[in-house]
Amino acid sequence: MAEGFLWGLLNILRYSFITLRRQAVATNVLVLKARLIMNKTMKALALSFVAAGVFSFAQANTEITVDQATAVALAKVPGANASHLYKVHPDYENGRKVYEGKIFFDGVEYEFEIDALTGEITEWDVDRD
Repeated sequence: MAEGFLWGLLNILRYSFITLRRQAVATNVLVLKARLIMNKTMKALALSFVAAGVFSFAQANTEITVDQATAVALAKVPGANASHLYKVHPDYENGRKVYEGKIFFDGVEYEFEIDALTGEITEWDVDRD
């Protein structure tokens, strides 16, 4: 009788072991699939960051020209043209390159500063003397 009990217990343990092993294999397959997906995702994410960094770097190193800065400033003064410009030149403010200059038009002096990287007007003063 004890032998029958031990055989039954052994079969239960064997069945449990086989079930656990199958579950472990299935889990390992899922883990491997998850790792594969994660690796692909991380590679795609890394490539995206690299591409974004290269794009940002390319944009960061593109400066506008003096002529482009001049066009931005003249666009703010309707009727003014290149003959109304006075001394547009590059300068550095707080470590950033800017273009400074003046426009004299219709008795008004416009003094400006334009960021060389963004093309935005950072200073604009109007003197109506």
